[in-house]
Amino acid sequence: MSEVDHESLAEYLEAEESELLEEVEGKEGAVNKGSHNNKSRRVAALLRKHDNQKIVQSPHQAEHLLQQDVDVVVHMGCHSIQTPHIVDGTMDILESLGMTTVPLGGFNNCCGILDFQNGDVETAQSVDDNRFRNIEAFDPDYAITECTSCFATSDKLSMGYRDPDGYEFTSMIEFLHDRREQLREMAEVTDPVTIALHDHYDGFDWTPIDEAHMARELFETLPGVEIVEMEHTLEDGLPCNFYSDLSQWEYDDLTEQVYQEAADAGADLLINFWHACHRNMVVYDPHFPLETRNYANFIGERLGFEYRDITKEYKLAARNGKIDAILNDAAPVLEANGISDSEARSIIREDLAPQQDKGC
Repeated sequence: MSEVDHESLAEYLEAEESELLEEVEGKEGAVNKGSHNNKSRRVAALLRKHDNQKIVQSPHQAEHLLQQDVDVVVHMGCHSIQTPHIVDGTMDILESLGMTTVPLGGFNNCCGILDFQNGDVETAQSVDDNRFRNIEAFDPDYAITECTSCFATSDKLSMGYRDPDGYEFTSMIEFLHDRREQLREMAEVTDPVTIALHDHYDGFDWTPIDEAHMARELFETLPGVEIVEMEHTLEDGLPCNFYSDLSQWEYDDLTEQVYQEAADAGADLLINFWHACHRNMVVYDPHFPLETRNYANFIGERLGFEYRDITKEYKLAARNGKIDAILNDAAPVLEANGISDSEARSIIREDLAPQQDKGC
């Protein structure tokens, strides 16, 4: 990566993105970061034991890896703790490629986007500085982002004033795209499947279109996979409801429209690239002749792995009033995490049952 010309996020924004800086400075307090993060922690406590989250939040949690030759630090994003099966899929793919991998994530490794949205540029950089210190502690060959929204933020903001030294910073999509022939040879599942791609990566419309094209080339390489395009796609793609201002669109429900277009195109699966989109979209699956799948799990499945989307299961059960069924299924996790019956019921009602999710 070429040497950057700016020493801080504020300096970069003032010089290169003054209109964007002016926009966010007018939104002080627009996002309740504490509430967002607390919801993720609450939901995660239902899904997986705290001591088996797989995500590394600090180099001190993986000291054995500090002494190894780490190929990849994969940044999973803050709120991926709500979708542990996506973390599993990511690790299965990278480890199948023979990579020594550190799955870095959680709120100690935020890209700073929520602080940035609140106009707090100084805190946004401080938070992001900590993320990069944690990445660099492992001295990897690559630092990649699984979450395409995190990549959009990093590409737009972080790389405006950072110059990674000794490792390559890229997205998981590009990383896998460069190894697509190897993945093709590794594929165990080759049954025909038709997919549509949901090109919604972030709340600022920073969608890296190059990533969207690389994703298509990646999936086209996998045996048995056919891609169909929706009415709105690529540069004209529709977001889902997550972080979208519905008043700007002619559709009452953007997610419903995306599903309908995917169904009309003949897709069996609707592939999403942002785990926040996945959390929003899964509750629409029962209403259409297709279902959504995160790209990491889709690729992992083609490699022969199987995943339980417990996030989807619990959300659908909560919306159908099956709270006791969730409690029975989650009992070992709740006990291990010290979550009482009453607290678990509160999490299910408040965080899983709402009919429309627009925030983390």
